[in-house]
Amino acid sequence: MAGLRLESMFHRRLLVLLALIAGGMGLLGAQLGRLTIGNGGELLAEAGWSDRDGDGVVENEAGVEFPVIELLCTSGSYHDKVAQAMQSMWESALGVRSGIRIKETKTYRDDLKRRDYMMARGGWFGDYGDPTTFLALHRTGDGNNDRGYSDPRFDELFDAATRERDPVRRYDLLEEAERYTVEETMPVLPIFHYVQFYLVDPRLRGLSDHPRKQQYLHELVIDRTAAGAD
Repeated sequence: MAGLRLESMFHRRLLVLLALIAGGMGLLGAQLGRLTIGNGGELLAEAGWSDRDGDGVVENEAGVEFPVIELLCTSGSYHDKVAQAMQSMWESALGVRSGIRIKETKTYRDDLKRRDYMMARGGWFGDYGDPTTFLALHRTGDGNNDRGYSDPRFDELFDAATRERDPVRRYDLLEEAERYTVEETMPVLPIFHYVQFYLVDPRLRGLSDHPRKQQYLHELVIDRTAAGAD
C-alpha cells in the first residue's frame, strides 16, 4: 500500500523496501514484507488499542485515545509529501492520528542530534559497497546514530562480524544483524530506496554496478564490434 501511494505521489516508480540494506550488497535475511497493515492492527489490538466507539481512532479500555504521533521532517523537496502520505495511511488503516512538524534543514538536524522528536524522517546514502555502511548506523555510540538506539545483541553481532576473517561467516553475522533490527527491534522504518534512471548506449562497456551507481569515465569504452557500431 505504501509503495503504491508513494509511487502515485511522485508520478514515477520507487524501489519499495523489503529490507534495510540496499541491493547489490549480498544480504537476504530481513523480510520487511512480512509487516502488513493487518499485522499492525493486530498488534495494536493485542496491546489493548482498538476503535471502541467507531470514530475511526483507536482507544484503550479506559477510552483514552492513542497518542498523536508527531513526525519531524524538513521543508522543501518531497519530504513533506512523504510525511503527508504516511499521516493519511496511519489514520485510515490503523486509526492512529499524527501531526507533522516541518523545519528547515539546519534546525531539523539540530533536533535530530538533540533527539528532540517522536518520529523523524531520515535518509542515508551508503559510503561504500558493504552492508556495514548501513548497519553501523545502529551501533551504540555511532556518530550517525541519531536515534540513540543501543542494543547489546545487535552490537554483539556487529562486533563479531568485524572480527570475523571468513567472508561467508561474516556475511551470515551481518545478515542476522539486519534481520534482528528489521524484524524484531526496528529502530528505523524503511520505506523506499532512491531510484535513478539511465539511458545507455548498448555498446557501452565498463559500467559499474556499485549500489551508489558511481561511474568512472576512464573505465568506459565503446565496443566497436557490437551490432550497430559505426
